[in-house]
Amino acid sequence: MSRLRPSPVVAVIIAFAILVGLVLLNRWLFRVVFGTDYLLWYLHTGVVISLASGLLASAWDDAEARFNLISQNPAVFIAGCLQLLGIFVFSLSPARRGRKARPTASVGLNIGLNSPLAAALDEFLYGLLALVMFLLSLAWLVTAAPLTYFVNLIAGVPARQNLRGRLSATHVREQDGQVELLETDEEIDRHTAAAPPDGAAGLSFARDPFAVTQATAALILWLGGILYDKLG
Repeated sequence: MSRLRPSPVVAVIIAFAILVGLVLLNRWLFRVVFGTDYLLWYLHTGVVISLASGLLASAWDDAEARFNLISQNPAVFIAGCLQLLGIFVFSLSPARRGRKARPTASVGLNIGLNSPLAAALDEFLYGLLALVMFLLSLAWLVTAAPLTYFVNLIAGVPARQNLRGRLSATHVREQDGQVELLETDEEIDRHTAAAPPDGAAGLSFARDPFAVTQATAALILWLGGILYDKLG
């Protein structure tokens, strides 16, 4: 007997309801527990959250998985958040017991890596740091991620347009200190189809969709904070 799976439309509706429900729950919790407004908290801290999330662009090599976090589909966005949390938590886990530790690099200077006391202290402190980072990642998932989805609906427009092929890359070629802009379709096709000549480069506003979305989100929240301080 085959398992019943919700249709894509139903999955989108359920995921959207989850995000809205978390936003409403956070508004109540922040008002009752912390005595502050959840939306204002995100408006002032979202800049830091977005810029910190942008660092994942250099640490997370799976580009397709990162694209989930800029999706308009709330079900895909939630799946991307859970995947990100799972990868992060797994990366924090220590080597399995019984498995021989393999140093990742040889250190020429004696920095105390082989000291039993230093190793025991690092094991203890790493456990505390891993616990703190795990709790912070859970807090991000519950408090920051829901509003991040709605911000990325706007901030992710350039990235999504680039992924659709709606934004043309700027192709330039540098020779003898002069920069030549390849403008015609024939020149661009010749440049991209064959091996690029020396000094040639392809440039695009949304070359890294995930990173540019986080940067755009930070800009939107920064401007929103300024407007609120001026008009609020």
